[in-house]
Amino acid sequence: MTFGKFASIVILLACTLLTSLNLVTGKCTEQDKNEILNLCKDNLKRNTPIITLPKDGPCCVEVRKINDMLCIIDHMTIPEKRIYDENKVQRLLWWCRKGPSPLHPNQNQVIA
Repeated sequence: MTFGKFASIVILLACTLLTSLNLVTGKCTEQDKNEILNLCKDNLKRNTPIITLPKDGPCCVEVRKINDMLCIIDHMTIPEKRIYDENKVQRLLWWCRKGPSPLHPNQNQVIA
């Protein structure tokens, strides 16, 4: 194998690794934040009761794509942080995890 081919393979592998690393670390975008806030808004607003989310609903489907709610919070503006509860945003992954909730099997149950 010539040096040129070897260097090309190494560069290709490095680019693949960096792309994969970005997917694994869960980096999010402004658009991801907007989707989460729009699809999950009823559960994220301050001073509102928490309703168990349907696991196959649009909010949970989007949350599982992101996998890093701290990234979503980092993208939130100060006015958004006044509207949406950061603690509720952080809990989205827990609420949207796969499988039935052992504490709240009824999907429409209000959690105090």
